[in-house]
Amino acid sequence: MTLSARSLALDAFRGLTVALMLFVNNLPPGAPPYLEHGPFGGSVYLADLVFPWYLLAMGAAIPFSRASALRRGVAEWLYELRILRRVVLLFLLGLGLTSLQMGRWVFALDVLQLLALAYWLGAWLYDLPLLRRTLLALFLMVAYGAAILLVPVPGVGPGIFAEDRNLLLHLNRTYLMPLGLRGLPSAIPTGAFVLLATGLGEALMKGRSLWPWGYWALLGD
Repeated sequence: MTLSARSLALDAFRGLTVALMLFVNNLPPGAPPYLEHGPFGGSVYLADLVFPWYLLAMGAAIPFSRASALRRGVAEWLYELRILRRVVLLFLLGLGLTSLQMGRWVFALDVLQLLALAYWLGAWLYDLPLLRRTLLALFLMVAYGAAILLVPVPGVGPGIFAEDRNLLLHLNRTYLMPLGLRGLPSAIPTGAFVLLATGLGEALMKGRSLWPWGYWALLGD
C-alpha cells in the first residue's frame, strides 16, 4: 500500500490548533468566559481544548515523520538523535520563555517543557507494535487515574481530587517544586495520549477512516 507523505487534514488541524492557541492566549478584556479555561471540575471551555488537540496533532504526526525518514534512508541512530534534538530544543525554548516571564533564570516545567517530554515518550516508543503501544498508553492512563483515586494524601486521605487538595498537588508541593519539576507527573497522561495518537496518524497515513474503526482495523494488520 502506498503511504501518504503528508496529510492535508492533519496539516489543517495543526494550523487550526496553533491559531486557537494564539487566540485564547490573547483574549481582549471582557471576552466571554467560555473562551477561557473552565472552572476546576466544571464544564470544558474553548481554551481547555487547545492542549489536548496539540497533543493529538503531535502524536498523529509521528508516523509521517518516521516514514519520511525511512524513505530518505536516514540511519536509525541519526533519527533517534533528531528526536532527542527536537526534545531538547523545545524544552530549552520553554525554559527560556518561563525565565523571561519570571525575570530571572529558572528551571521549571511549563507547557512547552511538558510537550517536549510527551513527544519524547511518544516518538521513542513508536517503534513498538500498535497493539503494544495502545495497551501501554491505556495502562499508563488507568494507573495515573487509579493513583489519584486510591493513593492516600497525608492529612487528607484517598480519593480526594479537589482544586486545593489532591495527590498531584501534594507531590508537586512536597517533592517536585524544590527541584523545579512541578508538574512532572502530568508527563505520564500527556505522553500516553501522544503515544495513543500515533495510531490515528497511521490510520491517516494508510488512508483508513478515522477513530474508532480505522484505528482498530490497524490492530489486526
